[in-house]
Amino acid sequence: MLGKIHDIQLLVYYILFLEGDWLSTEDYDYVIHPWDTNLLLNRIEDFVLKNSQGVVLLHGLEYLSTYNNIHILFGLISRINKIVAQTEAKFFITTDPIAIGNQFLTIIKNNSEIMLLPSNPFKEELV
Repeated sequence: MLGKIHDIQLLVYYILFLEGDWLSTEDYDYVIHPWDTNLLLNRIEDFVLKNSQGVVLLHGLEYLSTYNNIHILFGLISRINKIVAQTEAKFFITTDPIAIGNQFLTIIKNNSEIMLLPSNPFKEELV
């Protein structure tokens, strides 16, 4: 799993067992810099090779887009998709459509299966 924010609700909602890295400009263990897309791709590939039925959750696409142009990001997503497609693993991207920008959002929509999830699953489950 990769993400920008340490959102415990997101982690609890999507993942029971977590092996992951964080996107950050800081240098810490388990951190990938947002401009280091090759390392990001290598980590995902290593994870999928060890966990052929695992789940790759890319949470932080908006953050990545502040350091990379849309062509680099679309290439990254395409390469991740090819790696995952060779296994039984699943690949999910969470994104805020308003924050990502219309041009990139159109590319994603045209090349993806869109799943709409509640914005606050805990709140909506209680209702």
